[in-house]
Amino acid sequence: MSKKKLFYSSTAEMTCLFRAQSFGEQRKQFKGDDFIAVMICSALNSFLSMMHKSFPPGSDIFNSLAPPGAYEYISARTNFLDNLFRTLPMECRQVFILGAGFDSRACRFQQQLKNCQVYECDHPDMQQTKLAIFKKIDIDFPDNVHFVAVDFSRQSLSDAFAQHDIPRGENCFFVLEGLTYYLDPPRVADIFAAISAHGCPGSQVFFDFPDAGVITGENDNHDSQACAEEVKKLGEIWKFGIAPGMAAQFLGKFNFDIIELLTSDEMEQRYFTDENHHRLAKVMSSLTLALAQRARTGSTPGHGR
Repeated sequence: MSKKKLFYSSTAEMTCLFRAQSFGEQRKQFKGDDFIAVMICSALNSFLSMMHKSFPPGSDIFNSLAPPGAYEYISARTNFLDNLFRTLPMECRQVFILGAGFDSRACRFQQQLKNCQVYECDHPDMQQTKLAIFKKIDIDFPDNVHFVAVDFSRQSLSDAFAQHDIPRGENCFFVLEGLTYYLDPPRVADIFAAISAHGCPGSQVFFDFPDAGVITGENDNHDSQACAEEVKKLGEIWKFGIAPGMAAQFLGKFNFDIIELLTSDEMEQRYFTDENHHRLAKVMSSLTLALAQRARTGSTPGHGR
């Protein structure tokens, strides 16, 4: 009998490689703070990681091998989300990192998270790989970090919450970074229903998503289509998106209000514009970062752009 092949997310690895690359940047607009990503990448032995190691830190040569605007997008998304961790509300008591991959924020922001219980939720095979690598690079997770094994393509998040007896009704921060793309729409709906039922009003969720037209083929922007094709070759297919102007309606179904939406163009303005207002980089088009909040009792869900 052949041995079962362990699940491994190549896109999670690529995100980690980009973060390591960003840490070595000399250009301040591209500079990231994820020093642990550098250590993780040093312990990886895949073709991608070997290629990454062949270029100097901060080299733009490695980034140019990726789909146009992908490196810039990951840099902007990482900086946006890192800032949310730096400014985490004091009332937050639970943080859920869904589809955690090689995310290092539970360690990098442990001071900000000291009053929270942190739950990393991911495929059991990926968690096994991650824990082995962190042990190899001698990085210990804080005592308030817990690992919840869940295959989002097959399992219900609400069932995983129940199995681990995670208390409901607290102020929560949910992170779905680079996750929704790869799930069927009913699975995404299941996740949002679960987090809406779990957290109290005022809880927040971060997620990102492509234009639904990229999934259907109606949006023919070259860079986002090129990225979708590249990850498809890795066995990770984009399945979920939201049409322009429909994010509020989607979130309203789960009693979330939009706090902020950041389009690709707005990411360029915020993160890659110099003091003379010149754009220094092109972010992959048709992608959006979203921050939303669980509606208060009596409020009307779905407000926002």
